[in-house]
Amino acid sequence: MTLPQRLRKMRKGANLTPTALSRAAGVGHSTASMLEAGVRLPRLPIAERIADVLHVSAGWLAFGADLQWVPREGSELRCMAVVERARLARGLLGLSQREVDRRASVATGTSRSLETGTMPTIDTLELLANALGVSSSWLAFGEGPRELRKRRYPQRGTGQHQPAAQLDQQGGDEVERVRQ
Repeated sequence: MTLPQRLRKMRKGANLTPTALSRAAGVGHSTASMLEAGVRLPRLPIAERIADVLHVSAGWLAFGADLQWVPREGSELRCMAVVERARLARGLLGLSQREVDRRASVATGTSRSLETGTMPTIDTLELLANALGVSSSWLAFGEGPRELRKRRYPQRGTGQHQPAAQLDQQGGDEVERVRQ
């Protein structure tokens, strides 16, 4: 299930119109409509605010991670600590910001922007998380384990392990948590 599909399903289950959801989340009035239509991807704070209104995990809404919603304590969004988590993950690998950008195939300076507080869209965050060998949900929102999920068994007929992002798109397979 994609972000637009997850969003539509939960919004309808909550008996909200796209405009009402946007208003309740404190985002632009057409934001939920544009996200459901797949016209745009949210930045981390928008994804987290919408997830909170729908009482779902921001990691589930943004990335399809199998996580339970836990109400926030206080008013600060969990995604605001992405800066510290990115620095930690990069430091543990001993990588420069430029090397992370290269591994993620993003524009030079993307990691620097993240580490100075610029909130990325969920697709950019996912690329950076993969380059750092951490789960997108952990990097973005501090949810779930830090490690990436990997297939326990090779993909049929290839002898290759399937990337975790493909597992999420296919609704999950038997997985185990391992560090890369």
